[in-house]
Amino acid sequence: MELVINATSIIKELDELMGLLLQGRCVFPTLREDMVGHCHFRTADYYLNRGYAAEIHLQEPITADFIKQNLRLGKWINENAIIRLYGIMEYHELLKEIGNVLPGWKEVNLMRRMRNVFTKTYLGYSQTTQRISAFEKK
Repeated sequence: MELVINATSIIKELDELMGLLLQGRCVFPTLREDMVGHCHFRTADYYLNRGYAAEIHLQEPITADFIKQNLRLGKWINENAIIRLYGIMEYHELLKEIGNVLPGWKEVNLMRRMRNVFTKTYLGYSQTTQRISAFEKK
């Protein structure tokens, strides 16, 4: 059976994932320690240059604890994107031939392990197909 890859569909899903990642991170950028005491910040130039602009106005001044929590949220957003990227790759059967010999296989295996650890629910990447369990073999 020959594997047919719909590159247009995959690219659309990857673009959507990247857009969600950038949109989320533009609101939760890495904050510097010198921002303690401020009540306002705008998103980093990295996001502005990609069309994602945000200005955040807080009721209370930024604290060191706020910066730590914001960093945790940013890390969570990044991990979520990696897990979803793996799901897209698995759903479209892009991982079958990687094995453990091709360059990048360790990184792909790490993505798989992250997904298996962090997801305990269903992962459906196409609205037109049935949902797929994270642990279910296709």
